[in-house]
Amino acid sequence: MLLINYIAYHFANMGLLKSNLGVEKLAIKEKDEELIYEQLRKIDEYRLELFAYISLVAISLIVVLDFIYFDEKLRYFYLSFDFVLWVFNLLMIAFSIFSRKKKSKTILFLKKAFYDLFPMFMLLWATAICALDPSSILNIITFYFVVFLFAFAVLTSLKTFLLYYSVIFVEFIVIKLLIEQPIITENTAAMIIVCLLILPFYYSFRSTRVNSQAAIIMLNDAKKNLEEEVSIRTRELLFVNNNLKDEIGQRKIIESKLRETLKLAESNSQLKSEFLSNISHEIRTPLNAIVGFTEMLTEDGVSPEMKKEFQYLVEVNTSLLLSIIDDIFDASLIRTDQINPIIKPLSLNSFLSSLSYDLTSIALKYEKQHLELLKHPYNKEELVVHTDEYFLKKAFLRLIDNAYKFTEQGKIEIGVSTEKDRIDLFVSDTGKGISEKDSIKIFEPFVQGDGSFTRDYGGAGLGLTIVKGITQALGASLSFKSKTGMGTTFTISFKNSFFQN
Repeated sequence: MLLINYIAYHFANMGLLKSNLGVEKLAIKEKDEELIYEQLRKIDEYRLELFAYISLVAISLIVVLDFIYFDEKLRYFYLSFDFVLWVFNLLMIAFSIFSRKKKSKTILFLKKAFYDLFPMFMLLWATAICALDPSSILNIITFYFVVFLFAFAVLTSLKTFLLYYSVIFVEFIVIKLLIEQPIITENTAAMIIVCLLILPFYYSFRSTRVNSQAAIIMLNDAKKNLEEEVSIRTRELLFVNNNLKDEIGQRKIIESKLRETLKLAESNSQLKSEFLSNISHEIRTPLNAIVGFTEMLTEDGVSPEMKKEFQYLVEVNTSLLLSIIDDIFDASLIRTDQINPIIKPLSLNSFLSSLSYDLTSIALKYEKQHLELLKHPYNKEELVVHTDEYFLKKAFLRLIDNAYKFTEQGKIEIGVSTEKDRIDLFVSDTGKGISEKDSIKIFEPFVQGDGSFTRDYGGAGLGLTIVKGITQALGASLSFKSKTGMGTTFTISFKNSFFQN
């Protein structure tokens, strides 16, 4: 056995065989190597089963020939060897069939044992009949056929194959001794030479089978890895594509917002330019009047009555100038969020009563004493809201001022009402009203009720912007209802958390 291991080791590592016969072993993983031999073993089992069927039929025919062609002296040996192989084939086929029907451990074990011993039995049989009559061409051909069959059809390790050689050579010698024939003959030498020549080709064939199976496994692994890589790349590409779509969508949104912002900036720039042009006119008008009438007061020859009228005009234009400057100042405070109201309880009926002097001043300012002013205090009970009286008065008076400005005939109503969980301070007029298209932008700075800078009514166009800013600072809300040609109602609403009975 040590001699067999030594020969097998050096035979398998011969550089000549590896380089010239293509027996280099592919680099494969250990788990893949186990899979390779397992698959090759299954293939060999199917082959061995087929060989067993063919052998069973062939041995049956050979038994018949034993009685016809062989002499009586060797017939006993032929029949003995043929019968043993025939029984072995029959049992091997039987266990193979049983293993497919019933997978018990015993049957599987016996099946594996017969499959492992089948090559040895075939070689022993072929060697025996060749040893009985080496001069028979049929016997020699049978021996060579069996040797070649198991060298090139079934995967066998080199150690096992060399063990087969050792056993059959021992058998050959024993049979020669039993039948009293010479051991060393020309045919014996030919058999030994052929067996030795088979070895390198056997090893090349074995390595080729292993490498072919390994290549298939490596190809399948490569295919699987490639599919996984393609799948990963596809997912990454889809992810990048989705991100790109999102980014494109976001860029479109940003571009749209930028266009809107640019349009708004251009509109604001135009508004500011028109505002500066208009406000300069609004400021110069009272200033020119103040300067002009003041100079006229210092001139000689001006009667006391004229001086009194000039003083009145200076006073009116001074008030108008102060009002314009006050609008600009309030708008600046709102824009910079610098309105800091002082919240205190405020009786709304008392608040309405305190507006009498201011209402008279507004009526005189527009010279519209003919307009009917109606007050609607809350008669059921005293209503108190928590707010800043100074800023509320400023906002409410601006609404009343607007009502006088845009109303030529009819009446103006102010008062208090309740609606479920809120209290409303309202200013209603029968003026020109606000069109639906202009209602969207009347709270924008520098815009009047006609949606333009036409100054038929004068003013800076900041009134409603200031009112809205003040009401928001007070925690209230500003709303309006209007119909063109029929008047407008503005309402400052306080929620229930801002009032008490």
